[in-house]
Amino acid sequence: MVVGINRMIELSFVIPWFTRKELKATLQANAQVFDSATREVIIVNGGNNAALLRSIVSSVSSVRPRVVDISTTLAGTGVNKAAALNIGVHKAQGTKVLLLDADIVLTQELVERAQYLLDDETFIVMDRGVEERPEAHPQTLGQSPYRLREHQTTTILTFANGRQASYEFWQSKNGRSISGLMLLYKKDYLLVEGCNSELRNWGFEDYDLQIRLQAQLGLRRISIGTPLHLTHDFPAGNSMGESEALNTQTAFANYAECNFLGTYSKDVAATAEATEMSRIIDKEIQSQS
Repeated sequence: MVVGINRMIELSFVIPWFTRKELKATLQANAQVFDSATREVIIVNGGNNAALLRSIVSSVSSVRPRVVDISTTLAGTGVNKAAALNIGVHKAQGTKVLLLDADIVLTQELVERAQYLLDDETFIVMDRGVEERPEAHPQTLGQSPYRLREHQTTTILTFANGRQASYEFWQSKNGRSISGLMLLYKKDYLLVEGCNSELRNWGFEDYDLQIRLQAQLGLRRISIGTPLHLTHDFPAGNSMGESEALNTQTAFANYAECNFLGTYSKDVAATAEATEMSRIIDKEIQSQS
């Protein structure tokens, strides 16, 4: 896929990146899914390692993404997946956006089915992921001492206006919830002001977006699956559990105030000087060929 400014883009894949080396395998494995004149791939660098990202993107000739660097803006603030997603969607040309992690493999069939099911009253979550190496991932049930085969919890929130919002946690011996994979119309993302970057690091920012799409817009959540998650090591001192708990508290405090909006406009304004690295990477590739 070659980036061009004269194409009519229908679907934008938005990938927030925070130094995951699995991005190379993700780009390679999804090359056929990305390869369409009506699709584009946007990678948002929030990981402050532009050299590594350039190396990864340059090594995958079958995919030419647009790369946006906001790592300088986020310097010193740690991982902020929500802010990265907001900037990626801001740059997206498509009428539909698919929020994609840097360690996920899709199929053409899954993407086509998601687009078929999407309409003005819905958004799609591809949230039951198959783990590449389930025995090596702590969030599957492969190592469960309770001999469980499956664990599913659905949370339903009912708000004062009568609207309900639901989200699901799921585990099995071979997979787990990957709740950040979502397909929705860009206009709906903007109507709820996107993700909330007050939710730091990662954890619950994806559920929060799902809840607000339902509570604010009355959209219906449709769950389909199953993507493949590329199993990876967790860095020492990973604080996802702690940040998820704090983010959940922040989100529910917002709901108590009837605040169902994200921080899209604020994040776009704060990163107005974000650098688009695509042309730099293309020049480097051309000089090597």
